[in-house]
Amino acid sequence: MAALLAVVLLALGGAGLKLWLDGRGPVMAEFEGHTDVVTAVAFNHAGTLVASASRDRTVRVWNPGTRAAALEHPLEAGTELRAVAFSPDDTLLAAAGADEQIHLWDLPSYTPRTLPATGARRFPIQALAFDRTGARIAVGGDGGIGVVLDARSGAQLAEFDALSSGFIRAIAFNPQQPDDVILGGSQSAILRYTTQDRGRGVEVPTATRHGGNDVRAVAWSPDGTTAASAGADGSVLEWPLDQAGIAASTLGRHRGAADAVAFDRTGRTIVSGGADGRLHFWSAASHATVADLDAGSPVTAIAASPAADRLVTGSQDHVVRLWAVPPKNS
Repeated sequence: MAALLAVVLLALGGAGLKLWLDGRGPVMAEFEGHTDVVTAVAFNHAGTLVASASRDRTVRVWNPGTRAAALEHPLEAGTELRAVAFSPDDTLLAAAGADEQIHLWDLPSYTPRTLPATGARRFPIQALAFDRTGARIAVGGDGGIGVVLDARSGAQLAEFDALSSGFIRAIAFNPQQPDDVILGGSQSAILRYTTQDRGRGVEVPTATRHGGNDVRAVAWSPDGTTAASAGADGSVLEWPLDQAGIAASTLGRHRGAADAVAFDRTGRTIVSGGADGRLHFWSAASHATVADLDAGSPVTAIAASPAADRLVTGSQDHVVRLWAVPPKNS
């Protein structure tokens, strides 16, 4: 019997977003190969590759077009990994974790190396991000320390002693203002820094906290005016950053920790995932819940495709899932 086809039409602030469902649900592909929890996922900027990092000490690369592995063998890092990212020009793939190093692979050859980071502070890394130029990498982790490094030489350009008695779990550059950084971690703090002095980061005040619980993820809107965050208390927040000190709006809560959050590439949709194994889709304009999907396993990471037609998630069951989110005119 032919698979049952259904379409769920979601209203998002007047714009239509369609999730096409068949008998299996809206999952386009399930990529299997990791042997431990998937901790981070990323699309490259061309939308042709997906990278996933895992506690199994490897990075795997997938082809969302063919819905198969892009590489026959995983990229070995030799340490539990917590973060992964492509450079904006797609010439570098970076991953980091417990061994305090940034592991790099030159693309398309996948030649491995580590960023020298000479003279930079070292700590187990939990978060990593490129700025929009690809010239700098920001990392944060244990000890509540964050640093900005030259992506080629490893020279330290800025330092954030953000959470001296805790850790940084998430870090992100503003996509429109490359000296503007947000980070989240322990003590329920969401902090914003500028790196313009090219020395110690200067904190820009915000009025946002996650009810005394750790911040698990942060994300910028594509226009760089708004951020979203996910917390261990299950809350998902949206907050305007074009005005310092503005309090956040609570979009809703997961049943259990909210571990991942992302804007789609249009900026109209915020997607969150959590320990309850759900994917929540929120309207960035109205803050309404517009979808609540079964993700198949607790969600640990989310990334949106550049074309705004797909999402990829990492999960506790070691699987990377590709989700179809067609554009409104499809």
